Amino acid sequence: MIEDVVRVSTGPGLVGVLCHLDPSEGADDLGAILLDVGLTYRVGPSRLYVRIARALAARGIPTLRFDFSGVGDSPLRRDALPFSESGPLETVGAMDWMARAKGLERFVLIGICSGARVAFQTALRDERVAGIGLLNLRNLQEEEYTDLRSVAESYDTLRAVSDWSRWRRAITGKSDFGAVLRSLARAAGRIAGRRAATDEAMEIPTQFRSLLARGTSVGLFFSEKEFGRRYLRLALGREYTDLVREPGVTECLIPRSDHLFTSAESQRVLLEGLEAWTLAVRDRI
Repeated sequence: MIEDVVRVSTGPGLVGVLCHLDPSEGADDLGAILLDVGLTYRVGPSRLYVRIARALAARGIPTLRFDFSGVGDSPLRRDALPFSESGPLETVGAMDWMARAKGLERFVLIGICSGARVAFQTALRDERVAGIGLLNLRNLQEEEYTDLRSVAESYDTLRAVSDWSRWRRAITGKSDFGAVLRSLARAAGRIAGRRAATDEAMEIPTQFRSLLARGTSVGLFFSEKEFGRRYLRLALGREYTDLVREPGVTECLIPRSDHLFTSAESQRVLLEGLEAWTLAVRDRI
């Protein structure tokens, strides 16, 4: 396996690491790109992206993990593009670079949280995306905080009522009892007052259908109690059950895992699921 530090010649000249086999050891027919989460640079949370890149490269899938502009070793952009625009634009540029460097025509995009949103938005723009691996996504629209995300978080807050340890801390004075009650009241109010349909809830099912219709595979990887799964269920409504039954869709729940898959066991389960899903994408193209 080879790991090359590269400068992706798009925009400000983004910096990344390309992980791949010696050309004589495997044929390249699909590439993977790992997308930053928040301000975490290309190694990913707890070096998760390094492990993903090496696992996929070992199966003959060249994998690029790069820094978005202004993160890690990549310089700032000189224009005023918001991340909602620059993220997908730079991801398309990374695909262009891999196409030139490795002769690839199809790609899987994998990202956690905000990286998952960039993967989704890029797939809508570029038909070279053969699959999107969405890891603990929390919203798919460009806004950082949306009505649907707010309602999904509210369900998560109400679920916490069943956690006796939270109430014990409040009763014993280790946390603000009034703040707990106010949080619950706000959550209940959001759920009770949410509109039957929002622009977001109407648009996302259409976007998913368009991706599936053109053959883009979707991998949904959620920590067991991640509220992003609730968000997607709210966005898709009854279509969620039909979606996860589609041949091109995989849903994988990681037990006892936090949002960033910090524990070694959660990373092991995630890596197994991601590797199997990516190989299935390659088999379909």
